[in-house]
Amino acid sequence: MFILASYGYKQGQIYNINCQTAPLIEAIRKQAYTDICNLLNNRQIQIVKEIDETCQRLEAKQKKLYRLENPIPDEELKEVTSAKSKIRPGSDVKEPPKVEENLEEVKKADEVKETKDQKKEPPQRGKIDKNVKKEDPKKAGAKKPVVEEVKELSPEEIKAQKLEAEKDEVRKEIAEIQSRKERLYEKQDIIKSSKERYSLIPKEIDLIDQSGNRKFVKNKYEDLASSFLNTRVVYQVAILEENDSYQLFDIDGYCIRTIEEDATYIEEPDSKGKNKSKLANKKK
Repeated sequence: MFILASYGYKQGQIYNINCQTAPLIEAIRKQAYTDICNLLNNRQIQIVKEIDETCQRLEAKQKKLYRLENPIPDEELKEVTSAKSKIRPGSDVKEPPKVEENLEEVKKADEVKETKDQKKEPPQRGKIDKNVKKEDPKKAGAKKPVVEEVKELSPEEIKAQKLEAEKDEVRKEIAEIQSRKERLYEKQDIIKSSKERYSLIPKEIDLIDQSGNRKFVKNKYEDLASSFLNTRVVYQVAILEENDSYQLFDIDGYCIRTIEEDATYIEEPDSKGKNKSKLANKKK
């Protein structure tokens, strides 16, 4: 005979109810508090690390955008490239061809071209080329289709367009990283408030069944737990307050979930009108 005590955010523990109520409730109270504190502490460490990594990524993207928006002037760039292209003394470099040799090669090429042109026979006058088609008089007056001239972009214009596209992409990445950073800070604030809320272990707890009914365990400490608790049932742990009211011993799941999990997480009202959290199944 056992039950599942649920608490925190998707946390819980199985307990044997074939025992007295007092030690059972004491075990649930201590275990729930320990598990919740450990979850909050571990998640806080993870978020601090994520914030640090996100800030580093954001800084790198901002530096990249600054370099794109403030490029090095062409004169300075030429000076840098010319300094790199200087030849070191003592290196093996081929001597450039002499000017006289270049002139002789050009003359020889011109002479060969002239001889080829002379061999070609000039076209005889009076003969009609058979390959030339006669123009149809009916089609002579037809309008020629208007062809829109496509303006070719200069290399400078193409380069400018690529630069603007790269800037837009970097700005988009910066906005996404900034949004992630803000959400991480929100989660961090909720964790801090939750730790303050549970700075001390609750004095008394109660169990709530799936129908929302309290079991009033503090009045049944001497009884056998199996006499009023149903086996194989999930009971929500609640904290008792001074005016005999209660609040659930839970955590806001937003601070525990990752940002990637938030993207697939939705809240749907259950049949009793309470907000029931469910993970949305992705449709493939």
